[in-house]
Amino acid sequence: MDGRQLEDFFHARPEAPEFLVVARFSDAERALFGTRARELWLSRVSLDAHRRSHPEVGLDDYARIPELLRLGEVWAGPQERRFVLLTMAGKPYRAALKIDRTGDEAWFLSLFISSKQKPPKGAVRIR
Repeated sequence: MDGRQLEDFFHARPEAPEFLVVARFSDAERALFGTRARELWLSRVSLDAHRRSHPEVGLDDYARIPELLRLGEVWAGPQERRFVLLTMAGKPYRAALKIDRTGDEAWFLSLFISSKQKPPKGAVRIR
């Protein structure tokens, strides 16, 4: 993930795209997350909605997405969702991803700081 592109995207600058790759999956991560996708995408619509709901999550937090995926606990949830929990730099993160039904696309849904550090009800730990 390019830092300048992420910054432009985060701040909704005119040159920013509507969708941005926020992480690239290794083969092991693709198997873990149950996807054939090589990239994890975030949409402008999702980011804007999330920033309104969670203003405490900043650009530096979004820059940590690849590290969250690489190091965090991974939980499989309902509806093709995966959840990642990890405390990093003193912040307890919880992220959500969605893998489409075909397994061809992976989307980053949300990132927030949660002191509860619990997966959703019914989720099963897969790493």
